[in-house]
Amino acid sequence: MTNYHVLREFDTGVTRAELDEAVDRSRAAVEEMRGEGIGIAYIGSQVFDGEDGLARATMCRYDAPSEADVRDHSERAKLPLSSVFVTGTPLDGIAPESGVAMKAA
Repeated sequence: MTNYHVLREFDTGVTRAELDEAVDRSRAAVEEMRGEGIGIAYIGSQVFDGEDGLARATMCRYDAPSEADVRDHSERAKLPLSSVFVTGTPLDGIAPESGVAMKAA
C-alpha cells in the first residue's frame, strides 16, 4: 500500500453541506471498491476555507494500491481531482518554534 494525498480544488467554493454529501459519496465509492477486492482506505482530510467561509480546497489522504485506484475512486464518487501526490520521506531537522522573533541588532 502507498499513502496518497489528493488535492481537490473548488473554484466557486462549496458549503459544509456539500462537503458532507461528498463524504457520503466517497464512503460509498470506497466500500464499492473494497467489495471488488481493491484495498483502498480513506485516512482523513484537511479543508481549506476562503474568507467567505466556503471550502476552496481539500487535501484528502488515502492508502491505495495505485494512483489509478485513487483516480478511479474520485471518478466513482464524482469528486474533483486537481493533483495526486505520493507521501514522501519526512524532513529531518527541528521545526522552528512558533512565536519566536529575531532579536534586533
